[in-house]
Amino acid sequence: MGIWGFMLSDKMLEINDIAWNLIIAGHGQNWIPKDVTILFREMWSVDVSPNLISWTSVIASYAQNAHGEGALHILNEMCAFNVKPNLITNASASSELRNNSRNNARSSFVIEMV
Repeated sequence: MGIWGFMLSDKMLEINDIAWNLIIAGHGQNWIPKDVTILFREMWSVDVSPNLISWTSVIASYAQNAHGEGALHILNEMCAFNVKPNLITNASASSELRNNSRNNARSSFVIEMV
């Protein structure tokens, strides 16, 4: 059982994708990277599929906290799951890349955008 699973089973609560998105976004703003990743993965274990907002929240949390490589990894994974990034997703990912001096990260992002 994951970090939220015990709370949910004890209280007999069911949370939907909106609640998951809020929890992930909150952890992302406070930059608790381990929790952001765990929570995102745990959504699947309770049969809640991440939606575009979930993916974007995780990407934004990595990018806003100067982890461009992590943002790109999640963006690539998102595309592999056939979830198409929107303008907000791309802006979230690119915010870090504008400040990133690594050309390989920039080129990876351009490839993903095409």
